[in-house]
Amino acid sequence: MSTKSLALTLVRPRVLELRQVFQDERLRAGQLLVQVEYSSVQPLDGEMFNCSGAFEALQTPHVMGVEGVGVVLKSCSDTVPEGARIAFLLRKFFNDDRHGAWQKRLVLDEERALILAVPPVVGLNQIAACTTST
Repeated sequence: MSTKSLALTLVRPRVLELRQVFQDERLRAGQLLVQVEYSSVQPLDGEMFNCSGAFEALQTPHVMGVEGVGVVLKSCSDTVPEGARIAFLLRKFFNDDRHGAWQKRLVLDEERALILAVPPVVGLNQIAACTTST
C-alpha cells in the first residue's frame, strides 16, 4: 500500500520545498514504518543544502535530513517492535531517494540505519537535540 507523506525536499541547491512524497508501506524483513516526531539540523545539512563539499554531485530532488526520532507504526523486525520509541541515524544518504529524515513518515531499513531504543523517561525532543551525525 502506498501513502502520501509530507517531506522537506531539496529541489535544487539552496531551494527547499514541502512536497508530498509516496511511501510504499508494504514492509520487507528488517524494515520499520516510523512516524518521525523530530529531526535536528546539523552542519552536514548545510553542506547538503548548498550542494557543496561531499554533496556537490547530490541528485535532486532529495529529501533532507540524516537523523531523527519517532515512533514505530509498523515493524517487520525481530528486534524493534511496533510502538517502540526510537532514534535513528541514516548510514547512507548520498543519492538515496528512499531516505531523508525530514518527512512525516519514513520507511527505515535496519541495514541502512543505526536504530536505538529511547527509554520512556526521556522525551523524544531531548533525544533529537542530542542526536547528531557530525
